[in-house]
Amino acid sequence: MESPPQTEERSSDITRPYPVESATWLYRIVLDHQHKPEGAGEDAPPIATSDHPTRGLIGVFDGLGGAGGETVEFDDGPARTNAWLASRRASDIVLEVYKQLIGRMHTAQSAPSSGDLYGQNVELSENRPPFDFTEELKRALQEDLTRYAAEIGAGGSGRLKSKLIKTLPTTMAICMFDLSSREYTAIWAGDSRVYCLNPNRDVGLQQVTTDHLKTNPDAMQNLTRDAIMSNCVSASADFVLEERQLTMPSPCVLIAATDGCFGYVHTPLQFEYMLLSSMQEAQSFPEWGERLKAAIIQVTGDDATLAAFAIGWPDFATCREHFADRFQWCAKRVNALDAKRDLVDRLEKDLGQAREELATLLQEQWEEYRRVYEFPTHAPSRVVPKPQGGDPSATPRRAREDTGDDGEES
Repeated sequence: MESPPQTEERSSDITRPYPVESATWLYRIVLDHQHKPEGAGEDAPPIATSDHPTRGLIGVFDGLGGAGGETVEFDDGPARTNAWLASRRASDIVLEVYKQLIGRMHTAQSAPSSGDLYGQNVELSENRPPFDFTEELKRALQEDLTRYAAEIGAGGSGRLKSKLIKTLPTTMAICMFDLSSREYTAIWAGDSRVYCLNPNRDVGLQQVTTDHLKTNPDAMQNLTRDAIMSNCVSASADFVLEERQLTMPSPCVLIAATDGCFGYVHTPLQFEYMLLSSMQEAQSFPEWGERLKAAIIQVTGDDATLAAFAIGWPDFATCREHFADRFQWCAKRVNALDAKRDLVDRLEKDLGQAREELATLLQEQWEEYRRVYEFPTHAPSRVVPKPQGGDPSATPRRAREDTGDDGEES
């Protein structure tokens, strides 16, 4: 059996300026946190690449540990879950198909403009059929994962029996952007997300993708409901890729993130506040990435990966300044929520203490009151007709309580 993919170098943050052309600046932010033991995290390292003068790609992949918890044994490496293998294999496939797209673009740009090819009059054929990236990616994912599962024996043990169990299951959320057309395209399967962070005070963070969940909860409901995923990339079942193309604001931050980043906050607004507060406290793009990671680690209960490009700012100070008004807008509302939540917490704590005090007081008062209140019931009485086995009421009430005798036959 072939070796599993190698465990990647997973630095806490890889954040660096990435100038693309003189008119546009790109800064790459990559956040990679493993909540599970080192090397066992089922999120693949995120993608953030721009090898073309005007194009770039970000992407995240969250291997589904519940559906893909079955392990695969390797002769020369540690056993890996289907989820761990799936997220990394899907990431490799996305990069390979993206390279094909970039390669075709380079070929098209370098093609001769006339029929004179190498000094000979050659009738040039029309352009090759358009390269539909999403369709090609769907085909490649389905075929490669199916073949890979067969090669490593994934999904064949039959030890786990459930309709929810899948072979090599993972989410995927990727975003391609084109600086020349000012457009970006989100492609996804599952509940990992693509966002666009707009510095406009009245816009801010916008969710571009729609979570693939059976009950279709909105982003707020999804924080408290354990909805079942309706679609994900896998080798054992057919799946769909959803695509959405939008005009890119200028400037903006494009973000791809797994649910470990946004799924453990009180409201979707709080995730934006984490993005902006960590930005406002930082002095550089690398520091922003580190502060954002620290903020997410404080609340998350899962692996958390994020890839982003800040597009259109010449430096971090300018970017931070452009988001200052939006940050104040978010901070006002988050602070109000925090104050009200603190009040509720204090009241609930006080209420719990008051309930305990009330229960204690009730019992103390009853013990004091019953000594006189029940005094007549301690005197003997007679039951007519006399029941078999004796007269239960001949024993005082307190004595019956002490012995557990309720006067009834068992």
